[in-house]
Amino acid sequence: MALALPLGLSACDPDGAAPAPSAHAAPAYSDSSAPIVLASRPRNVVVGPWSNDDSATSAQVTSMAIAGSLEIGSLEIAQTHVLPEAGLSWSLPKANERLHLVGRRESLALVTLPVGNAVNPKLEAWLGEVQLGAVALARPSALPPTESQGPAFASNRYSATLPAGWMRPGLTLRAFADNYAAGAPRRPSIGADVPINLRILPFYLFGANEGNSVPMNLSSRPARTTANEIFAKWPAASVVAQTHAAIRIVWPQMVIGPRSGGPAYVVSNMSQQRDGYATMSAVLGILGKLREANGEAIDNTQYYAPLMMLDAQGVYRSPGGGLGGGNVGTGDHHYQGIFIHEQGHAMGLPHVGGAYKNGSYPYVGGSLAGSAWGYDSLRRQFLGPFVPTSASRYNGCTSHTFDGTPRQLDTLGRCVKQDPMQSGAGDQAQGYAYATFSDFSTAVFQRHLEGRTGTDSSGKHTYSGGAVIRDMAYPGGYRRWDGIDRRWVNVTPATTDKGLYGFDGGLPVQHDLPVYSILLTISRAGTPGVTQIYPPLAYFGNRIRYIDPTKAAERASIVPNTSSNPWYCHASGCDYTVRVTYADGSVRHVAIQGGFRPWWGPKTAPGANASNPLSGDSFRLFGVNVPADKPLRKIELLDTPMLWDGLPASPVVLASRQVSTATPVCVEPPTVAVPASAAPAPKCVRVVMGGCGCVPGTNCLPPQLPARLSAFRH
Repeated sequence: MALALPLGLSACDPDGAAPAPSAHAAPAYSDSSAPIVLASRPRNVVVGPWSNDDSATSAQVTSMAIAGSLEIGSLEIAQTHVLPEAGLSWSLPKANERLHLVGRRESLALVTLPVGNAVNPKLEAWLGEVQLGAVALARPSALPPTESQGPAFASNRYSATLPAGWMRPGLTLRAFADNYAAGAPRRPSIGADVPINLRILPFYLFGANEGNSVPMNLSSRPARTTANEIFAKWPAASVVAQTHAAIRIVWPQMVIGPRSGGPAYVVSNMSQQRDGYATMSAVLGILGKLREANGEAIDNTQYYAPLMMLDAQGVYRSPGGGLGGGNVGTGDHHYQGIFIHEQGHAMGLPHVGGAYKNGSYPYVGGSLAGSAWGYDSLRRQFLGPFVPTSASRYNGCTSHTFDGTPRQLDTLGRCVKQDPMQSGAGDQAQGYAYATFSDFSTAVFQRHLEGRTGTDSSGKHTYSGGAVIRDMAYPGGYRRWDGIDRRWVNVTPATTDKGLYGFDGGLPVQHDLPVYSILLTISRAGTPGVTQIYPPLAYFGNRIRYIDPTKAAERASIVPNTSSNPWYCHASGCDYTVRVTYADGSVRHVAIQGGFRPWWGPKTAPGANASNPLSGDSFRLFGVNVPADKPLRKIELLDTPMLWDGLPASPVVLASRQVSTATPVCVEPPTVAVPASAAPAPKCVRVVMGGCGCVPGTNCLPPQLPARLSAFRH
């Protein structure tokens, strides 16, 4: 008989997931795909036989005279772009960026040699005093091709693929050959090996479903070939595209906040939108609140929501565009130009044509005129900065203009590509989903992921931006990148700024447990239908720390100016509470941080615009996660002004929703990982006779779309 632990537990890990060994905790190199390590070879001794030349015998190679040291003339390394060993940097009037190599990502080394008689040249790799191995340098004639059979990147570059495991800060490369000893070491600039988690949460709105719009197998994740190209374009060590654990959102209505001088309103079909971006804007806000409620606001997770909507006639219509920002994006389900553009916004990129005009982008009109060549490491093709002949916009490309700027031409009269952040879609070769990002745009991506490291007056390192990544190999359970020391450093969740921005840096206090996500909107102006609670989402997620206003000790911890978290309610007040009632009659309360009071005015009355239906100051969207350890029956939004003083005996109920739910099942969501080795460990594991396994009957579903989805339909 198999014995299963209670829901949410696992003998493998207290958070319910089998722990994987951290690549960042092991000091020794380990990569089963890497070349053989030549640990016994001294640094300046040439050994044989190494020859790939069928005409040379082992004896000939071994006895070959050494002609001196083989120096590297130039060294470039290609990942998303072909970079010089020191990387690239820009100092613009309104932007300063750097681009260097990504750690633990397979790379193509490009080398020029000052001699033409090197027999079987190779690159050897060292990390400190540890020799990692050696790889043969292919002759220039074997250089990977250019997309669309375009002109070669170069005619004099030897090349070799460097295994991902070699690509770590401190790597040195040296060239040697059968007839040359190893030359001087070269040290390429290598940064963080940041993984990106891409959560896909399809929205089926206004009656849309799989039968009358788009099936889930198309909307819930990109195809593997598309995921490969996403990885090829983004400066990350891996990309894991995974359907959100809630699987999908199915809602009949959306609330649109005040926009373009008009009041908030409720939309029941796409035709009721007062502008084409209305629903997208609302969805973007919801994605942001879901990230916050799950403790993902500062981690390496990106959200994308494909939209399936019906019009007034009940016909599916494409959203016709997209929106992005703040690590979230939304648009259509095709995972083509709209997707890559909006996720560019999500990771901090602007429209680069305008950025050029204001001094924060280096290339004219948002083009790639001056950018380094790109490289697709999975297809092993170079991507020139010029429009390839097979591109859909190749014919007539010289006549194009972009936001008033003519298409740029290179010195050979070829059309220069536009960046995907400025009308680049269509400049890619046939068979590619995405145009090429400029090297500068890729540097912005990299800075978004790594952040920036500085020093304070005492010399202590300070950090701005960048992803904080969960890793139980670190004492605090998290790590972040230190760009000065070029290493991962421990992060222990801590409440900063006296609670002004919430607790624990926004990181979870519980992981991978059943939760209900509750999202709600409030109109202080009283706009009809706008103060409401959306149907809840049930899934396995995370919880951050909240205040329970029914507990005196917790209320006392947020009293303005005098408590342990004296600024918690300075973030526009503490005036609202979510009350949830479960099927067994038990009740939980969650205080909402924020409201309509002015910033830094926890006791100050809301301003005039908070009652103006045409002002965004009169509208708020909130999201919280509550435990889903039992079925939910009712959700209420309570008016609880200055709740640190205690709740009213009979608080005013501003909105209420009756629900009928079961507790969520744990779902192994569909996942596409690039490289495949980056696939996450299963989360739905329970103990079976002392081992880990997915046990039927223990609220664990296999990695496919479940018959009973954990999103609620109302």
